[in-house]
Amino acid sequence: MTNPYFASVFAGVERVALARQYRGLVSHSGEDPDHEWAVVRDLVAQGVDGLIVAPVRHSLLGGYAATLSVPLVFVDGDCSAGRVLSVTSQLDDEIFLAAHTLRQAGLGQIGYIAGRPGYDD
Repeated sequence: MTNPYFASVFAGVERVALARQYRGLVSHSGEDPDHEWAVVRDLVAQGVDGLIVAPVRHSLLGGYAATLSVPLVFVDGDCSAGRVLSVTSQLDDEIFLAAHTLRQAGLGQIGYIAGRPGYDD
């Protein structure tokens, strides 16, 4: 897991799961929708109780969600096809505070860059 944001998301998911006698598993899709779908099918076949997925760009999962026998939730991702529950972060207040702090420190021009790699549509 190379993205520190998703590493911290998984740490939180795992902490909550362990408190409820569940285990967390991680798999990397390599931003490949076909591989992502194969991993999901394999995990369901192995008997997982549910899936929390940070979907790849052009994910196939939204279209297949209804065929899964377990709950599926997306984290900071959207899938226009199908009906999938999703949880997204809202950092508006934190971003404002960061920019305000930089302005108070005397900086005049502040840049803000956001988004997941590959999500440039």
